[in-house]
Amino acid sequence: PNTWALSPADFTITNPAWNEGLEETIHDFSSSFGCRGEDTIAVVEKLVIQGPGSDCFETAAPPTSSNAFAYLVVQLPSVFTGGDIEVKDAQGSKTYNMAARSKFSIHAFSYLFGSLKAATPIASGTRYLLIYTLQYDSSNPVPCLNSYPRSQEVAAEFFKSWLSEAAPRSRSKIIIPLKETGYPGFFSETANALTLLRGQDSDIGRVLSSFCSGSDFHA
Repeated sequence: PNTWALSPADFTITNPAWNEGLEETIHDFSSSFGCRGEDTIAVVEKLVIQGPGSDCFETAAPPTSSNAFAYLVVQLPSVFTGGDIEVKDAQGSKTYNMAARSKFSIHAFSYLFGSLKAATPIASGTRYLLIYTLQYDSSNPVPCLNSYPRSQEVAAEFFKSWLSEAAPRSRSKIIIPLKETGYPGFFSETANALTLLRGQDSDIGRVLSSFCSGSDFHA
């Protein structure tokens, strides 16, 4: 309830300094996802207006563009209470509480498609959110994140256990479902390679590549 969304055709951003500030924001968040800022563009999807009782800031499914991989949420100066937003992904959980410092400031956060989200309702006042999608716009190969060392360890332990003599050898294949479903473009038929996987999947890919390079197995 009390949630409205305007398409880009219904509003105009006239602040002459907006694009410069947006470029800096794109660069910062792209880097956190393993992409260079110059390889990423932000495409505005909607302006969301939330009133008391609103706990929804996404009003549509992610775009079908194969290059879009994350949402960028920019909170415009707003006067409200409540509205905490929690985002959970493979890196953990983070809660954004922007009400206390929102009257004269702009705040932003970003999260991958497929992340789990929860929001407490707006208690009073009105919040204004610009919703962008981050899209990879480069001919350069999509980079992999150098993170999640524990997932690499878990994968290595699993393969060692599978190869041990005590493990049943009646099966000749291991099927590993991809976890980062928020990267539709990076898992397309033209880019479905171990070197292009992201997050925990990229770490599994590294373990697989290393393991198979010294054995008779292939991935």
